[in-house]
Amino acid sequence: SFGEPKLDYEMTYYGLYAQDEWRVRPNLTLNYGLRWETLNPPETDQTAPHELSRQFNKDRNNFAPRIGFAYSPGSDGRTVLRGSYGLHYDAPQGNYYRDALAQNGQRIFTATISGATAGAPVYPNVPTSAAGLTTTRSSITVFDPNFVWMYVNQLQLSIERAIAEDMSLQVSYAFTKGTKIPVVQNINLAPPTGTLADGRNLYTLNARLDPRFNNINMITAAGNSNYNGLGINFNKRFGKSGHNFIRALQFNLAYTWGHGLDNSPEAGIAGGTELPQDSFDRRADYGNSIADVRHVFNASAVWRPRFKNRILNNNQLSFIFFARSGNSFDVRAGTDLNRDSVNNDRPLFVGRNSYKGPSSYQLDARYTRTFRFSERYRLLFFAEAANVFNTPNPAGDNAAINRTFGTGTEPVSTFGDIISFREMRRVQFGVRFDF
Repeated sequence: SFGEPKLDYEMTYYGLYAQDEWRVRPNLTLNYGLRWETLNPPETDQTAPHELSRQFNKDRNNFAPRIGFAYSPGSDGRTVLRGSYGLHYDAPQGNYYRDALAQNGQRIFTATISGATAGAPVYPNVPTSAAGLTTTRSSITVFDPNFVWMYVNQLQLSIERAIAEDMSLQVSYAFTKGTKIPVVQNINLAPPTGTLADGRNLYTLNARLDPRFNNINMITAAGNSNYNGLGINFNKRFGKSGHNFIRALQFNLAYTWGHGLDNSPEAGIAGGTELPQDSFDRRADYGNSIADVRHVFNASAVWRPRFKNRILNNNQLSFIFFARSGNSFDVRAGTDLNRDSVNNDRPLFVGRNSYKGPSSYQLDARYTRTFRFSERYRLLFFAEAANVFNTPNPAGDNAAINRTFGTGTEPVSTFGDIISFREMRRVQFGVRFDF
């Protein structure tokens, strides 16, 4: 490869926000606001060979309203209803523009040199011609001339009830709808010549509409997503009455069920590897999100007992525990089944992110002993352990699992093996003097 990959470009971001709060009644409060954002993209190279490389659209109408309320029915104040709605815009990542500027078919190109004698001395003479030099068609990255910012509609509702002086229970629901998510599609593919058994388009290998380029990867705002989540949270604070064990205990228990779906393969642009199965059929990629984790449980606790004997005081035990079901992950055939020059094809009749990785759990613990000499001076001894049981947990994303399944006639024996793990057990001891 030859060329000048170094880039020097500027982007200017603008944002305005206004918010107000209205206390309608003593037990009802409203919050509302409006945000506006825009971005001046970098300047383009007007000498680039493809016209789409010479323009970046400017999106100026990104007005995002938000509203929320908190309402406590009755006179005891033990129940609180909360709700909010917001429209949120997300500016394009800077490396989208970087790729479009660098990969414009002019700054960088690829060539092969053939006919050289094996073992010949380096630079025996200065070449006077480009004999044996063959350039290959470059792939370029461009922006859709109608590209706009992605936005998310978000709705949240919750009800919280104080069931005791130091205990509360909360149930919540969240819904998000992502629209105009950036995705990439190769707009230089020749029309399909047939279909695979599962209906996927079949292309002619290396056939291109514009013979000057290999792939023309266009960043376009065509993706959609949705998420539904239910959360249950139980909270216990340090108490002022009751048995010493209970009074000295503080903990939080939280469970979340969630399901995310989208048709927007992750990292499909900005140098990523997750390109669509078919650039002209977004339905083929509708499936579980890469962040789709159905069940998550988190717990944290602190026990700080108080005794009449001062020697037994100033001890504290802390715990953090999580358990979660496996991440969704995509399965790969390891070959280009539909001949679109992208080797990320799934086996026939297999949906996107339709497989689940193994579940994981971990317990962290800490013990602290404090010696107080005065209000100003104290000495702390502590011992803490991360991953107490040394549980082998997968790293938690697509990269942690071997996803290459192969084909029905040539399966890959290591498919599904975990190849990346979270941290192992780690124990440390320490002393700290505060003054």
